[in-house]
Amino acid sequence: MRYGLIAAIALSLFAGAAEARPLPTPYKSEAVNFAYNLLFCDTPALFLQNKSLASTTPLYRVLHAKPADAANVRKIANDAHVESCTRMLAYDWLRAHKLAVPPKVLLGVVAELGSSGGPDTVAVYTDGSIRFISAEEKLASFGPDTPKINAKAQELLSKGRALLPRLDPWKEPRVPAVPFGIFRITFLASDGLHFGDGEARSMAHDKFGGETVRTAIALMRLTHDADK
Repeated sequence: MRYGLIAAIALSLFAGAAEARPLPTPYKSEAVNFAYNLLFCDTPALFLQNKSLASTTPLYRVLHAKPADAANVRKIANDAHVESCTRMLAYDWLRAHKLAVPPKVLLGVVAELGSSGGPDTVAVYTDGSIRFISAEEKLASFGPDTPKINAKAQELLSKGRALLPRLDPWKEPRVPAVPFGIFRITFLASDGLHFGDGEARSMAHDKFGGETVRTAIALMRLTHDADK
């Protein structure tokens, strides 16, 4: 199932969503770059562009929260029934306001494999959603109605939870997308983004993270084949 709606609105939004730090632009299309940056759930300005958000939604309440709303933001962050990206933004809000958050609560995993045209990118979230962007700039979305892909996504999340305690949160702005031949896996967690990257073959045979990397690559292949 393609998520063409994001691509359709992205071109008009990306230029107005710039922050002090530039966002990665690994693809030729601005619309696809917009969709790529949404995957990491770390840039509220991108989500603020959606003027159609109802004020009753958790996402709206997080994006427009004031310091007095901290208790409500925390409830959203800790609510397993809330969409994963909204929860990630809520935890980001709490950290930005110097408020404590629980460590290592996994909300999603983004895997990238660099190619000559841009990265193949797959993202999975604990709410069950799965997103894929191919190096050819095709966008797709998957869920429970694709059992084989969904099963592999759940396996990746399970392995990610086991690996996450070994990683430290990244404290700097998000790094540029991976170049040709490099694999990166990014964990979206309550205490921020955690990632590891390197030459794809070496990553797949890493003593601690190799199983997680191989699962991510297998999921990437499944989503790529399903989108043909």
